Amino acid sequence: MGDVIIVEDDLLLAKLFEKRLISLGYNVIQEWVTTGEAAVRSIVKYKPDLVLMDIKIQGKVDGIEAVKRARQQVDFPVIFMSGNSEPIMKERASDTEYLAYLNKPFSMEDLEEALQKLYCNS
Repeated sequence: MGDVIIVEDDLLLAKLFEKRLISLGYNVIQEWVTTGEAAVRSIVKYKPDLVLMDIKIQGKVDGIEAVKRARQQVDFPVIFMSGNSEPIMKERASDTEYLAYLNKPFSMEDLEEALQKLYCNS
């Protein structure tokens, strides 16, 4: 179905997402990305078909800023994940024209519904 980069600093969550994406036929790039800076490098290097991006991650660059920086070099769809339900975060993310914005905790069905948008927008 396509190559996916998961940017998540919680290893357990990253592995859960990875397992689910693989079961749905995606190829998860096997590089655990935990910081915004590493996310930009990984996205530019691998040019994924999709990025699953946590907003609050380690490092000086958050997920929203990492997407903006990576998009200066590569175009890709993004699904944001956030434990922060404050409207200001979603508003900041809106500049990125994200595919979906999932508030944690979310179900795997919510993730699958977000993934369907990828094919509706193609």
